[in-house]
Amino acid sequence: MQLSLARLWWSIGVLLVAVDVMLSLAPPGDGAALLPDKLVHFASYFLIGFWFISLAIRHDYLALAGVIALGGMLELLQGMTPTRQPEWLDFVANTAGVLLALVITRALPFNVFAWIERRLSFART
Repeated sequence: MQLSLARLWWSIGVLLVAVDVMLSLAPPGDGAALLPDKLVHFASYFLIGFWFISLAIRHDYLALAGVIALGGMLELLQGMTPTRQPEWLDFVANTAGVLLALVITRALPFNVFAWIERRLSFART
């Protein structure tokens, strides 16, 4: 599968990872959380996992391993900051989100990025 906007998709994925790194290592906010912490971990890693697994469809297990490793690495790095601490349950929530992303990506009868590109090409004509 050849994506004509592959560079754009990969760039957005890198931006998603950069935001995750920034939010994971920045000092926590003072206000009350809008959503439960584990739900935020699950949802964000579902998104990142879905993104990269969909892009690397022929290497979905490498994408899966990479995103899980990202979550683990960030949990460990949080232990090296003065304002954060690692939590195993955060890592579990991250991993569960990525695993669900793999299941859904494999269950879909089409690639999301190819589908979007086909829709965009219809809009241009």
